[in-house]
Amino acid sequence: MELEALVDELSRAGAEGVDKAVTGAAGLAQIEPCIDADRLARLPAPPVREAREAIEAVRAELSRAGALEAAGQYDAALAGARAALEHARELEWPPLVAAAQLLVGRVNDAKGDYAEAEAELEEAYFLAAAAGEAELAAGASISLVHTVGYKLARAEDGRRWSRIAELGMNGLPPDEAGLLGAHLDGNLAVVHHATGAYAQAQALHERALAIWERTLGPDHPEVATALNNLAVVHHATGAYAQAEPLYERALAIYERALGPQHPDVATTLNNLAEVQRAMGAYKQAQALLERALAIRERALGPEHPDVAMSLSNLGLVHDATGAYAEAQALLERALAIYERALGPEHPDVATTLSNLADVHQAMGAYAQALALHERALAIREQALGPNHPSVAISLNNLGTLHSATGAYKQAQPLFERALNIWERELGPNHPNVATSLHNLAKLHEAMRGYTDAQPLFERALNIWERELGPNHPNVANALVGLAENARAQHRTADAVALARRAVAIREHAQVPAPKLATARMMLARALWDEGSDRSEARRLAVQAAQAFEAAGSAHVRDLKDARTWLSRHAAPR
Repeated sequence: MELEALVDELSRAGAEGVDKAVTGAAGLAQIEPCIDADRLARLPAPPVREAREAIEAVRAELSRAGALEAAGQYDAALAGARAALEHARELEWPPLVAAAQLLVGRVNDAKGDYAEAEAELEEAYFLAAAAGEAELAAGASISLVHTVGYKLARAEDGRRWSRIAELGMNGLPPDEAGLLGAHLDGNLAVVHHATGAYAQAQALHERALAIWERTLGPDHPEVATALNNLAVVHHATGAYAQAEPLYERALAIYERALGPQHPDVATTLNNLAEVQRAMGAYKQAQALLERALAIRERALGPEHPDVAMSLSNLGLVHDATGAYAEAQALLERALAIYERALGPEHPDVATTLSNLADVHQAMGAYAQALALHERALAIREQALGPNHPSVAISLNNLGTLHSATGAYKQAQPLFERALNIWERELGPNHPNVATSLHNLAKLHEAMRGYTDAQPLFERALNIWERELGPNHPNVANALVGLAENARAQHRTADAVALARRAVAIREHAQVPAPKLATARMMLARALWDEGSDRSEARRLAVQAAQAFEAAGSAHVRDLKDARTWLSRHAAPR
């Protein structure tokens, strides 16, 4: 029946039908459950013969709506699913009502109406469980893991639904349980990732990927989803070289299977752009994000949360290149969408507020930045609780703002509270813990407390090296701090060694040019102090000044410092 519905939809789709054919075919249900005698014996008895024709009609409606969902036509899919749900309720056969309710919830999630999706999916779960439809109940609970645990940012509730899903799958045949288990692994991994549990997330994504490849083949859209999700974990830990080819393979599969205008294509374009942004390839990132934005606006409408995500990420690219007016406009539009779609107290609103605050801070509008960071903190504390890792992000942002304005006494307790939250919630060796240690060390360094700064820098360095690898860009951050500390204590040989390693890491990691320039400037100062190779010191300082100049208004102060240093350390005549 689903195949018949798909063929019917495609026959009316005109030229677009070619793009959607593989999409819909990939989304068709497996045939094995339909001929499995044991499974058929478990199903609730159908109603009287007179109602069976009406049931078949509703099933056809659901098949058409499911095909539209697979093709990314969410408005049409939701209208069809709701009509099918209304007709199913008239027939009063619980398995059919549960199936329709599940599809309505799933499409609402795709449309970005997460609160409505939660209510619909929860109702589908209880209807299916009461009707003895174990597979449907498991599917609803697995969807709730993602909707509640990730989209609505209630991680513990998401984990609770994962345990319910595991129980529900216990009685299913191995083949069914395997595919559902892959879905569950993927959804639970996303929840783990959102809380910073990267190792658990990676293991689950890898297990899901293996199942999808073995069961559906290497070019199925589910394989692309698993590849994309696995790449997100590598991306989060700074392993860009591992993330980029996974994103590219996922993108190729999606484009081939779903067509170039599908929302899943936009998701991978967005993620690939974020890798490019992290490596300082801003032009490439901007092009990818603009394509993703165009796809999402066309497929999802201008008010969808995913559109806001693309706008926000584009804003970050403009922020990084010093185009603050453009960044501000994009982030403000994203903020308005999130507030309307998710409500003004949603954590995604807080994230956008933080990004907007960073833009104001870069422009020197510290009062506006402070107000935005404080609102973001209040939202996160209210929505997530005072000890959530995301609260520590806001505390860290506020501490950085106060530190930038010289308000060190206000900054220190914020960094310390962030450190305590991350240590308690994520463990003492989490990379975020190192971030707080690093910020505290910089604070002590700014106050000439070099002895206090040294062990903090060293602990941050050890965590980043152990957890992210010796060549991660964060490792260079700690090395630059340690080099500055060594210079201040007249340990010039140590300063040179530390700064040289920082430069090497940043060159290899392809970080944004100003970040590399900062390390080069530090090495120039250290080399001059040591007196070993002052020509190299001047060459590095010239390179740094050129990079700061190219970066524009964002690095005016850095450019001035570099030029001042060069004027005071001219080559001998």
